[in-house]
Amino acid sequence: MTVPQDEISARAFAVRISEETPRDRRGVHLLSDALAERGIVAERVEGRDGPYRKTNWEDDLRDSAAVFEQAADHVRTALTSGRRSVVLSTDCSIAIGTFPAVHAARPEAKVVWFDSHSDFDTPVTTNGGFLGCMSLSGACGVWDTGHGEFPLEQAILVGARSLDDDFDIAGQRQAEASALTMVPVAEDTAERVVAAIGGAPVYVHIDPDVLDVSVNPVWYGRDRGFDYEQVLTVLRAISATSDVIGIEMTALHSPDDPGWRSRVTGFEADCVSTLLGADAPGGVA
Repeated sequence: MTVPQDEISARAFAVRISEETPRDRRGVHLLSDALAERGIVAERVEGRDGPYRKTNWEDDLRDSAAVFEQAADHVRTALTSGRRSVVLSTDCSIAIGTFPAVHAARPEAKVVWFDSHSDFDTPVTTNGGFLGCMSLSGACGVWDTGHGEFPLEQAILVGARSLDDDFDIAGQRQAEASALTMVPVAEDTAERVVAAIGGAPVYVHIDPDVLDVSVNPVWYGRDRGFDYEQVLTVLRAISATSDVIGIEMTALHSPDDPGWRSRVTGFEADCVSTLLGADAPGGVA
């Protein structure tokens, strides 16, 4: 199967939102290059460059407003013109802009969020002040970002697995009590995700830390996660049963180790290819 470039609108947001290191920005460039080799060409959006240190969520929300607006405009324009949106971003917080735009363009659509963290902290529950860990709750209107919201009951969270002593357990408990659907890492994850989507059009957000820490050993990773093939199995099931209207690859933390970096970038590119209906590594074909 060939996916013509004119059916896809892709943007690579190589900008700082709330991450503390430039490795995520490097990761956006690397994934953009890998996708270009497969015939998926993303326009690169440059913008906020730093500061690379711990910053407060309120400052990052304000200082990244233009990024959120650009991302929202990209998604809205792509979906209303009948193209599939591809977004590459340094940070899960990009959803603050993209998710409300998905709902505005395709109100019947659902979103699937792959992440080892719930990203459901709020200004009340956060104990680190990190905007990235407030992304899904903000995008779904649990707290007011000023950028609109996506209906919580149309959101599906896959792979979140905080333990009782983890920093974000309060956010996960709030997610569990909310109207969104949560699907754990399990043998039947694919079937449960497909059932939750229910045949609706779907926009898919992937944070690579949904992988088990044994295959993606980022310092903030978690065990009890997926391996590469398990994630691709779920994505194949989604692609086979639903109209994938958009793909969002985020938190592209690019390791310094070349082998690890190459493997993770290849996995990320495979995720995009698979959701576009081109399962074989090496290209959209």
